[in-house]
Amino acid sequence: MAELLYGIEAITTSRPSFTWVPADFLREQKISQWRNMPVWFSPEGRPGISAKSNDKAIAAGLTFRTLAVTARETLAWHRARPEVEQRALAEGTTSGISATREAEVLTAWRAKARGGL
Repeated sequence: MAELLYGIEAITTSRPSFTWVPADFLREQKISQWRNMPVWFSPEGRPGISAKSNDKAIAAGLTFRTLAVTARETLAWHRARPEVEQRALAEGTTSGISATREAEVLTAWRAKARGGL
């Protein structure tokens, strides 16, 4: 996950700060894998999805692009989407979580880490 996030960060102009939070805490906060945290599966999540072989697809011509290219093109695609779709994503309506909900979870995590919960 770290390699993915740092790889995406490298092609953007923003400089996020990452906070690593245990899966158990995310579950306590009702943050679900994939729906609220796209591309993340908890260790006991869905191990089968990573065990699928792509050999047939590669034999049929599947090729891969670098993370930098994929991230850059995905960001360009997102910015070209209709405003209503961009807003739904920002608000966590379609996937992910809103900035407000993210802040709530991070505040709860920091309180717990300080021994406040």
